[in-house]
Amino acid sequence: MTDAHKGTEWIAFLTPSRDGLASAPTPEEAALIGAHFRRLVQAAESGDAVLFGRTTDEAERPPMGIVVFRAATREDAKAWMADDPAVDAGLMRCEIRPYQIAGGAPGVLGDG
Repeated sequence: MTDAHKGTEWIAFLTPSRDGLASAPTPEEAALIGAHFRRLVQAAESGDAVLFGRTTDEAERPPMGIVVFRAATREDAKAWMADDPAVDAGLMRCEIRPYQIAGGAPGVLGDG
């Protein structure tokens, strides 16, 4: 992505494609999830991703991840998430919606 996307945020909701994925991935799945995580770290370092994380209560309900990121258009947002290794491999389902950041704690949004 380029500077042209600045100011246009999106939120991706990620859900596992099977029960137990988060707690007991196969070696192949674990490798893809690792690549997914490294991609998000790199995106955060470049400013393309604002924040990302996942729920931790999978004993009570299926886990969900979120990624707040920047892209110029809906098509760019869909393409960026489709290129994610876990999404591309079908390990995670992804729903993308437009998102507007209204504020955040100091340092979370790159302001200190």
